[in-house]
Amino acid sequence: MDTVSVSSRARVRTDFRVRRRHYNWATMLLFHNDWYEIDRVTDTVWLACEEGLTVGDIVRRVAQRHRLPLADSVAAVSFALGHFHSLGFVELSE
Repeated sequence: MDTVSVSSRARVRTDFRVRRRHYNWATMLLFHNDWYEIDRVTDTVWLACEEGLTVGDIVRRVAQRHRLPLADSVAAVSFALGHFHSLGFVELSE
């Protein structure tokens, strides 16, 4: 996997075809006929992406909502955004 630098001011845009749904106690992202179960932290990242927040704002929101140290929040957001990007769910723009 290549290392990529992303500015904290980069905005995240979601693909309008991805839908967020709840089933029992699970939260899922649906794309066509594929579904992906996500945890609470990843759900926070997704909701922030839908709002069009910057990467820096998403990191701060995750840290605040889940009471994580900033370094852990950066790692969680980086992982989630990388996964969303590889699935084609989000795009990053300056």
